Amino acid sequence: APGNANNKGAVYVYSRAGTLWTQQAAVTAPGGAAGDNFGASVAQLGTFLVAGAPFANSNGGKAYEFGLVGGSYSLLNNLIATDNAQGDQFGTSLSVNSSRVAVGAPTGNSGIGLGYVFKFLGSSVVTIPCFSSDPNTCVPQEPSLTGVPYTVFVHVVSGDLPGTPSGTVDLNDSFGGTCTATLDASGNGHCTLTSNHFGMLTMLASYNGDASFAPSSGTQDHTITGNHLAFIPAPANVLQGEQVSGVVVQVLNGANQLITGDSTTQVTLSSTDTCDLLDVNTIATQTVSGGTTTFTGVGPKFYTVTTGGALVLTATSNNTIVTANSNFDVDPNGDIVFADGFEECRL
Repeated sequence: APGNANNKGAVYVYSRAGTLWTQQAAVTAPGGAAGDNFGASVAQLGTFLVAGAPFANSNGGKAYEFGLVGGSYSLLNNLIATDNAQGDQFGTSLSVNSSRVAVGAPTGNSGIGLGYVFKFLGSSVVTIPCFSSDPNTCVPQEPSLTGVPYTVFVHVVSGDLPGTPSGTVDLNDSFGGTCTATLDASGNGHCTLTSNHFGMLTMLASYNGDASFAPSSGTQDHTITGNHLAFIPAPANVLQGEQVSGVVVQVLNGANQLITGDSTTQVTLSSTDTCDLLDVNTIATQTVSGGTTTFTGVGPKFYTVTTGGALVLTATSNNTIVTANSNFDVDPNGDIVFADGFEECRL
């Protein structure tokens, strides 16, 4: 209806059920003006609608491409000839087929007339079907380990036009891990990441588009685990009458590498020698710096001599990082003359 609203123009879309036609949508040109004659020409392909406005742009003309999204038409592209001039009346006629739009400008080229061809960019859908420890096969792995490489597989398909999207997909784990997957002839691709984030992450896959398909993106949650505490080196025995000292606890990832960026995990050191009379089990709690903390001169003084790794030091965290255990003994101290051997420890 190019004369609608003082020749601003409009396009009406109807659907048919049996012999009954029902108006489905009324489409107007975004930013259109009176006199544009939007709707002087129309064409449709699947979910795409194209309409011409030959008197827009000072009669130079213009065409609009819309896509049907959620039951309504949304503007996808403005079609304008690269050499558009006043009076060309581009958009007087148009046709859609084979994912292309042919647009006529009958008074272009000094009245000789011109025709222009545009290619549709079909929509694309990108998914992440698999996180895998095998870089060659999409065998699901959940979770992956921190510090250990894992492969992210992606798949991109057309949303509305024939053909298979090509090009690349960028992966981002939202915690600094990125890689790029190149798609094969079937729209599949993969690349390898190493994540140092511990816990749940949301992987973002961003398809970059190609000559036929528009960019798109998709997300998939993935769990990374494997962070654990470790005594490095193993704690030395405690000398009779002394406290625990020089015990180094580190936060490691799944590849047993120090997580130098961790300065928040709290580590609690405890022992199986509970000092029954004093009800002491927890020795000390400290926060790591650069993934490491050192316990020196902490807890009770141990007096009962033990052998064969009779006692156990335990390091636990304030989060879900795996606990570390290490056996130790209390060695005799010849300088102590008053120890009776019955006393476990004293503060």
